[in-house]
Amino acid sequence: IVPSQALFMMNSPMVFDSAKSLAATVLSQTSSDPSADLSPAIHAVFERLFARRAEPLEIERSMKFLQETDQLLVSVPDATERRLQVWSALCRSLMASNEFVYVD
Repeated sequence: IVPSQALFMMNSPMVFDSAKSLAATVLSQTSSDPSADLSPAIHAVFERLFARRAEPLEIERSMKFLQETDQLLVSVPDATERRLQVWSALCRSLMASNEFVYVD
């Protein structure tokens, strides 16, 4: 992968739209309760993007990412919109990963 490809995967409107669509789909199938277990939703994202379940360390890192991103977006007043933005950010970061970009 060359730098321009990585930048495209991080900043492209197509990637933003795809990540938002994936996040919306996953969130529509999971509980909106903030105290609910996030593992099933994280597994759903990994299954859609990588055709496999998330490993325990990936779940842990994804949860940390979601918590930290939620804190960064605390200025978004609508909780539903903030939740969508947080999960979209996770999906975008996973879509920019080598595992998503490369085909074995």
